[in-house]
Amino acid sequence: MSNNNILRFEIAGREYVCVKMNAFAANGILMKILGRLKLTGKDADLGGLIADLVSEDSMKDIVLPTLKASNLRYKDGDTMENLHSPDDIDNAFTVDTLTDFYEVAIKVFRFQFEDVFTRASARVGGLIKQ
Repeated sequence: MSNNNILRFEIAGREYVCVKMNAFAANGILMKILGRLKLTGKDADLGGLIADLVSEDSMKDIVLPTLKASNLRYKDGDTMENLHSPDDIDNAFTVDTLTDFYEVAIKVFRFQFEDVFTRASARVGGLIKQ
């Protein structure tokens, strides 16, 4: 796997790593995202997606599957721990560090989907203008 497919980053002094998800998993999650944005009347852009991440349904249907498909892990001492499930989130964060979790999730979403939204916008926008 090339380095373009791996993201290493740090938030609030903790190291995280994730990988690009496979195309089938990404497509399934994108369909859920687009369906959710359509239901809420939000524009299908990354800003609308990020604003929608904080709902309970989005956490269950979109955020957790994205974290798992991204194989998101964080460094805890000398070991790398998974960050895929509600229990993993509870082990890694407290109510005081919940904004760190949101920042991690947004970073992963940008890594996974920013190019898709950018390319789709450019291609579809170009077709509409013709």
